[in-house]
Amino acid sequence: MAEDSAVVITTVQPATDPDFLAGFIVGEGCFTGAGRPRTSFTFSVGLGAVDRGMCEALRDFFGCGYIVDAPRRKSHYDDEAAFVVHSLTQLVDVVVPFMAEHLPPSHNVETVACVNMPR
Repeated sequence: MAEDSAVVITTVQPATDPDFLAGFIVGEGCFTGAGRPRTSFTFSVGLGAVDRGMCEALRDFFGCGYIVDAPRRKSHYDDEAAFVVHSLTQLVDVVVPFMAEHLPPSHNVETVACVNMPR
């Protein structure tokens, strides 16, 4: 590599195409439940802080949720940003229907348990 060459680190380009977002969520998203029995549910997409724009694009696309910024947890980690939806109503009315409609059939089985969440 020449001395005057610069290394370019690419980041995720925010997009609003539903199929792209569904595929992105398959790779980066996470549904979690807490409590016994499960009484609290969260959907999140965690990224490096450099990709906070993608978290903003998800929030704007879904029209719900919020963004959490977190400093690096270890010196060799990056700062982080996460798009989070914690409201059960928003999960049931917005996120899960989107996932059910746009995910390929091979992934829809992952959303079945969420569709039957109590309101």
